[in-house]
Parts: sequence; structure tokens; C-alpha cells
Amino acid sequence: KTIFSLGSGRAYLEYGLKQKNISIEISDSDDSMDRIKSFNIFDKVHKLSFNEVLPKVQNFKGLILMSRIDTELTDDELIEMFDSMGKFKIKYIFFIPAQLLTFKSVIIEVYLRIRSILLKKKLVFCGYSRSKNLFKRIWKKHYKSSQIKNSKSFLLELK
Repeated sequence: KTIFSLGSGRAYLEYGLKQKNISIEISDSDDSMDRIKSFNIFDKVHKLSFNEVLPKVQNFKGLILMSRIDTELTDDELIEMFDSMGKFKIKYIFFIPAQLLTFKSVIIEVYLRIRSILLKKKLVFCGYSRSKNLFKRIWKKHYKSSQIKNSKSFLLELK
């Protein structure tokens, strides 16, 4: 019935959920939160970084939505985030990774690196990619996970 979205960005996914009459709080450190707040669409809008928003979810009883934020955080930052949510007794998290590291994505990455060398073009860092097993190791201390069928998304439940 209630969702708190971490790292909402433009809140496109959250807007679609709000159309289903679900109570939604969104958060991001980006200036887009100021513009989104002025539309009065969401129940609450927080302009906060990940570290600043964690205390806000301390007593949250709904679902935490983490959509495509994994590219922005290091492994240690992700571990710290899941540790905090586990300590805050956050029961459910819906985690949507931006990209799962697979054999195909590694081949593409190698191709892009070789191409950048040949064309003498500098690569742009677009974030981190992780394997499904690494994600599971990151949250396993506090959460059991099930992968949503036919997707790369995970539903995490507090142990």
C-alpha cells in the first residue's frame, strides 16, 4: 500500500505506480526533486542523498523501491545501505539493478574498450555493473531474495 523510492531520479516508474492509487514517497539528491515537488503528485518528496534518506525510512512499514541506483554506489556503500535497512527492520525491498553483469555484457565492455583505444576516444564512466551472485552476497546478511521471473529484479525480504 505504501512505497518509499530511493534514488527516484525523474520518478517515471513511481508516477506510474501513483496512478494505481498507491501512497508513494520519493527521494533523490538531484534538483529534479524541487520541480517534481511543485506538481504535488507524490505523498512526500525528499531532496536527500542516500545517507541522508536512510534515517527517514527507519520506521517505514511499506516497500522500499530501489530502481537502478546500483550504478551510483560502490560495493561498500551498497553493503552499508542494506546493513542500515536491516538494522531499521525494513521488511521488504524491491531491487531493480540497472544492469546485471553477464558474459554478454563483459564481451560488450571489452569491445568498447578496444574500440576506444583504436579510435583514440576516452571512455566515460557510467557506473558499476555487478553479477547476480555479487548482489546476493551484498544483502545476504539481512535479506533473503527471490528473483522476479523473466526479469532482472529481486524482491528482498528481511530474514
